[in-house]
Amino acid sequence: HRGIFKESPNKKLTAHFIHKKHKSFFGNYTSWFEYSVINNTNNQTVYFWKTDPIPGESFGARTPKKLINWNLNSKQVIYKFSQLEIKIDIKN
Repeated sequence: HRGIFKESPNKKLTAHFIHKKHKSFFGNYTSWFEYSVINNTNNQTVYFWKTDPIPGESFGARTPKKLINWNLNSKQVIYKFSQLEIKIDIKN
């Protein structure tokens, strides 16, 4: 599992990204992406979702600065992939 995280500018939240892989008993592999936003004050999960992997994405050389981006007021986190952006508005 390769995990990437980045704290929000106001230090109240941390956005996470994990590329998970699992090998079954029969040798089959499944893979998925997990995204989450955690409240740093109480360690509660604010947002969590998972998707199938995005084709063509590789994370070996990626850094948190390149993949996870916060706007300056900490009201939106953006996951930037090579051909796709996922924007999450923070409601609290």
